[in-house]
Amino acid sequence: MDNINIVSMNCRGLASRDKRKEVFQYLKLNKFHICCLQDTHFATNDKDNLRKEWGNECFFSCKSSNSRGDAILFGEGIEAEVLRVREDNEGNFIMLHIHLFDH
Repeated sequence: MDNINIVSMNCRGLASRDKRKEVFQYLKLNKFHICCLQDTHFATNDKDNLRKEWGNECFFSCKSSNSRGDAILFGEGIEAEVLRVREDNEGNFIMLHIHLFDH
């Protein structure tokens, strides 16, 4: 793969299933390889359902369904080795140290 497409979005809340479905569909349709989402409003107990809805590898930092939250979603076909995950318990940030394409 010569190019990698990375997107960063302020979602202003994805607690609504309809809005989340629309955003996930947009991300998949545009074939982004790595999607960095902010202000997701995901709750910690939603992680398993969110992983099923996305369908690929994903990581979350959650606070509550009405504030904060970040996510990093990997697109279809991206095989990144996640070496380390760093997040806070307040949903302010998530960082991944990954090995991708020999880097």
